[in-house]
Amino acid sequence: FKPLLPFQKYPVDSNTLQLSKSIFRLDFRVYQKYKDHAVVTTTHVCVDPKTMTKTTIPAALKQSLEKFL
Repeated sequence: FKPLLPFQKYPVDSNTLQLSKSIFRLDFRVYQKYKDHAVVTTTHVCVDPKTMTKTTIPAALKQSLEKFL
């Protein structure tokens, strides 16, 4: 990995790593000239806002994420 320098523009690639009933994981790669500067993985859980229990991923979101598997 190389340091990120201020005032520079860096391309970012993103992919869906995992997609299940209520959880999805995303991968982000920050790079420049084919050299990675950072790799980040985020995990997201869909929950009901009232009960804070897991709920299914909304259909429209799931359909969008499936394009990047």
